[in-house]
Amino acid sequence: MNKNSQHGESKALALDVAGVTLVELLVAITLLGFVSLGLLFAMRIGIGTWQRGDARLAVDRAVVTAGDLIAAQIADAQARNVGWGPLEQRVSFLLFDGAPERLHFLTRYSVARRERGGSYLAEYWFEHDARGECRLLYNEYPFRGDNDAVAVVEKLARDPNGQILVQYRAPHAGPNTRILYTGLHDCGFEYLIEPSDRPVYWGNLWPGDFRKLPHAVAVRFQGVEAGGIAPVATVAMINAREVWP
Repeated sequence: MNKNSQHGESKALALDVAGVTLVELLVAITLLGFVSLGLLFAMRIGIGTWQRGDARLAVDRAVVTAGDLIAAQIADAQARNVGWGPLEQRVSFLLFDGAPERLHFLTRYSVARRERGGSYLAEYWFEHDARGECRLLYNEYPFRGDNDAVAVVEKLARDPNGQILVQYRAPHAGPNTRILYTGLHDCGFEYLIEPSDRPVYWGNLWPGDFRKLPHAVAVRFQGVEAGGIAPVATVAMINAREVWP
């Protein structure tokens, strides 16, 4: 065999074991880039969905927790007469203020401590903003004696029939104010009214009773945000309605 034939065979063998061409390499790199880009977008979408779901879950937990706290505190409301004024002119009244957008009452349950025991002045109210949305706020004051009623009571007066009229202070937010719900609309309180001459109904203003608290209180509102557990209403029955000294 001559040298020329050996050289031809080596050249053919080298062609048989040759690697990929530059074009094939560029095509492979391009395809790999597209695959990597797709995986990156899929990961970003997955992470974003997980973060939104986690945030929605946190909001849902806050909604459920706030509703449970409101229901527990209203259920433990105290029907208690409170003395007001100097000793020689002292009068007593049932401390309960049921208005369309505010609620004052005595309770044994502390939202701040999340426990029962003692007496506390609870103050709930809805605050509106320029967009027409509202939020539910809450203040709590310790109640050690009748003089502590000044935290929510402005003054007392009498109507022409001699009935006592209690003027409550306008609620205001302070450093200890708790925001229970935000981003709401159609907000208001309602009270189960049980007249003797007509059927029971829900009203947005408690007419007042010198002996009893309403049988139930409803905190009604609608959530602006769609999806998840939208806050709608919290209805609580009051356990002890009769006045005690």
